[in-house]
Amino acid sequence: AYVTQDDILMATLTVWEVDFYSAQLQLPGSMSTADKRERVVNTIKQMGLDDSVNTRIGGWRMEGLSGGQKRRVSIAIEIRTRPQLLFLDEPTSGLDRIATLARDDKRTIITSIHQPSGEVFELFDDLCLLAGGRTIYFGEASQANEIVFGRKRFNGHYGVMTFVIANTVSSIPYLMLIAAFPGGIAYFLVNLHSGFDHFMFFVLVLFACMMLVESLMMMVASIVPDFLLGIITGAGIQVEMGYSKWVDLLILGGMVMVYRVLFFTIIKLREKLRPLLREELSSFHPGPIKTSPPVTNLNI
Repeated sequence: AYVTQDDILMATLTVWEVDFYSAQLQLPGSMSTADKRERVVNTIKQMGLDDSVNTRIGGWRMEGLSGGQKRRVSIAIEIRTRPQLLFLDEPTSGLDRIATLARDDKRTIITSIHQPSGEVFELFDDLCLLAGGRTIYFGEASQANEIVFGRKRFNGHYGVMTFVIANTVSSIPYLMLIAAFPGGIAYFLVNLHSGFDHFMFFVLVLFACMMLVESLMMMVASIVPDFLLGIITGAGIQVEMGYSKWVDLLILGGMVMVYRVLFFTIIKLREKLRPLLREELSSFHPGPIKTSPPVTNLNI
């Protein structure tokens, strides 16, 4: 079956009339009218058009269904014959229900669509991505994002320095709010030292400690394969400091910078060493297996 990009529906008919008239033409004559009605009712329910059964299709200067509902009516007309292969040209609505039907009835659905949303993209099993009329990717849809990102990464669109700086800058407002508001509530509840300078020092130390722990966890997580293992390892590393409070604050800031630099260095080293390691491992592949020539003459 094939669903065109434009909905070719008669505007003066209702959803039920369109579906039932098309069923009279599509379904075989040997099928009874009651069975055809039942097939129409089931199809309308599958496409979620129960509340619009008696609504006119509508069109120019005539109120009726929305664009998404019209698209679902067009899909309902085509899936009534239960085709095993369905082509959808620029579907705008009903893909979630179509995906459910494809999974339950084991149907193959081919869709052509421009700029799908994230929710629609997750419904695809396989993907053929075109750019300028050429195929740039063909395979599982779940791996497309990673491959496209890797292509842009190797072309220089994304850099390690940009990632580290963006990761650091994006976390600063969030951690500062945590240090100021929840930390401020705890500060005044226990009646710590009065004065704005004492409070600001408390907030800055709390903020620096959270930045330090986050930087340490990010650094360790870039080394170990499991992110949770990196969090556990990083959270278990502590440093004892016994200096004046301002020196302690400077040390915390310095440690944050050191861990961020180490985070950047480790990512760069992994990028440099990974191709070399693959090349070394590929050089140890076994030689060709020698086989004896086939026997052509047998005396039985």
